[in-house]
Amino acid sequence: MKKIIAVLFMFAVSTSLFSYEEPIFSVNNVPAGYNYTVKDFYVYKYSEDYLQAYARLYYSGPNWREFVKMTVSLFKSGALVSSDYTYIDYETYGDSGMWPGTESFIDYFINKVDFDSVLFSVSYSSRNNEPKFNRNAIAVISSAIEPFYGSTSKISGLVQNLSGVSLQYPKVFICVYIADHMVEYKYTYADAPDDSLEPFQIASFDTYMDLPAKYDSIKYLPNYNVSLTGNIIISGVNGIAENLTVEEFSLSQNYPNPFNASTTLRFSIDRPQKIKIEIYDLMGKSVMSVFNGIVSNGEHSIIIDAAALSSGSYFCVLSGESKRILRKMTVIK
Repeated sequence: MKKIIAVLFMFAVSTSLFSYEEPIFSVNNVPAGYNYTVKDFYVYKYSEDYLQAYARLYYSGPNWREFVKMTVSLFKSGALVSSDYTYIDYETYGDSGMWPGTESFIDYFINKVDFDSVLFSVSYSSRNNEPKFNRNAIAVISSAIEPFYGSTSKISGLVQNLSGVSLQYPKVFICVYIADHMVEYKYTYADAPDDSLEPFQIASFDTYMDLPAKYDSIKYLPNYNVSLTGNIIISGVNGIAENLTVEEFSLSQNYPNPFNASTTLRFSIDRPQKIKIEIYDLMGKSVMSVFNGIVSNGEHSIIIDAAALSSGSYFCVLSGESKRILRKMTVIK
């Protein structure tokens, strides 16, 4: 069954700043009908003829929604001057639609017009028994930002499959935030063989992006094609156990050890927290940052690529918010 919901939100434009760094129009936390909220909506001048808009749509309803479509209609003094739409299904969740408590990103190219208000309209179909996106199946384990030219930066990183299932078409959303509001985003596919990221495999990603002159933070949200991958249930020690209770903060000896090209590290976290995994040489110098981020409680595993390490002994250090554990490891080449 198809439903249409809409809300008109009037907002007067008080400035005429036509630059990529500053939006010419923005609204935040606007109700978009029953169970839908436009968390962020920013419009920028893209060229002399086009505007580019970024939106973050949040869904709080009880059931899964398929083919979610959001139309943005622009008005000037109550008269419609432009309207455009796009589907979110093939963006954030890779054709899986939206589940309760999730959000998705949308971007539009709109003919340049003068406007002072916007109408958000959402339509969808309802289903309940489709493959579900599993956030614990994939993670960005490192990232870097390098100046390229002017306001353009090269953004790169590594993404890892934390499940025991091959993930199809892995990709990463790069979201730019100012004052806790997403102002723009871009996504790029990971460089996985045959577009398939095997269990515990690591793949690289990189793209070029024009960043605002000022921004607070960048969030990296990994993703995969849900319908091609199918349902994923993570259990045991292979990845993050969704329903596993762990009562200790521990680090197991890496295996294999000694090792040549790569080795697997398993560790347990007793509560959600930010952790670091680093490799040190025998002189106490950090030679590799393996992971730096927030993880949930449970048992985890990560593969360490030793291609950049010379033969010798090293210390692998797991640091939490209040604990620190190390294991000695040996590289043989």
